[in-house]
Amino acid sequence: QFTVAPGAETTVYYRITTPASVPAGGQYAVLFAHTLSSVTNASGIKTEASPGLVVYGRSAGETTAASEISDVKLNCIVSEGDKTSTATKEGSIAASAKVKNTGNVDFMAYGVLKVTGLFGQTLYETPSTQGKVSVIPESELTVTDTWEDVPYFGVFRATWTVNAVDGQEIIEKTFVVMPLPIILLIILLLTIITIWTIIAVRKRKERRSRYMV
Repeated sequence: QFTVAPGAETTVYYRITTPASVPAGGQYAVLFAHTLSSVTNASGIKTEASPGLVVYGRSAGETTAASEISDVKLNCIVSEGDKTSTATKEGSIAASAKVKNTGNVDFMAYGVLKVTGLFGQTLYETPSTQGKVSVIPESELTVTDTWEDVPYFGVFRATWTVNAVDGQEIIEKTFVVMPLPIILLIILLLTIITIWTIIAVRKRKERRSRYMV
């Protein structure tokens, strides 16, 4: 800190440093000189200023565009209370992934969620107008999408494709959605069929043993 009298001048020196990983191309810097005032007016407001200067230069670094995709998830939820799912609404298929910028230039990342029915018809696909996420160097952001109109009954094939600057990750899952009464009915029918099969096999074995005697 230093003091400059009204109307006087002083020279201030700045040092601008760049990291070793700086990319090639134009770079901007802003130099600030924050003034400190000990005078407060009658209303209790203290006036201070921050004059600045924009500096532009070009660096001779090496541009590296690299990314890391992790924690790719694709879940379906049909009732509230399913804490294992990332979906936030009853009857939805939710997808998410983390994208980390491991390079030194920013890039755009995005995900595409596609859901098809039992016969291959497309029920949902991420709109092309959905905004992409800008990931700056040394940061990690999450890309998400959710289909919130999942019918209460059906078989759905979901594909979640996450795109980053130097690659993509794809995960696929099949979800069978049906009401609880139908699930119980299917279990009951399977149990009856299993018991009937066991009884039929035993009777057939008994008949064969009688004929052999």
